[in-house]
Amino acid sequence: MLKRFQDHLRSKQQPRESTTGPEPIVLRCSDAESANVLKSLLAVANSYWRLRQLYKREASSISEEFTRRSNRHLDAIEAALKEVEIEVQDHSESAFNPGQRLEVIEFQRVKGVQRETVIETLRPSVYHKTTLIQVGQVIVETPEDKE
Repeated sequence: MLKRFQDHLRSKQQPRESTTGPEPIVLRCSDAESANVLKSLLAVANSYWRLRQLYKREASSISEEFTRRSNRHLDAIEAALKEVEIEVQDHSESAFNPGQRLEVIEFQRVKGVQRETVIETLRPSVYHKTTLIQVGQVIVETPEDKE
């Protein structure tokens, strides 16, 4: 069933040409079931990412045993997403390039900053293989003197 769904997705992809990076996937689903499966995979990917972020923030207040057991389940979700070739990309603390396919929610000017950097990912980018299916949303720290 999984293989059949992957083949179905592959046959329905109509990538757009772009000079600025990957564009969101365009699916021509003949049935609502395929569209619903894709929406469900995106929901799982986003929930997985949010849980990972929560554990990173709360690591000091969560018991080691609970963290270990929870991470095992999160790792299983990550493996399942990889099996259907879904990749979740967090952009936090990475250099920002204006050509990136990201939705910048806010630019924060900061004195003393040398280069533009993503300081927070509000929503991750999600890819199926190399095709962008969800554009990430970020906040970017930028040099104060940059126009």
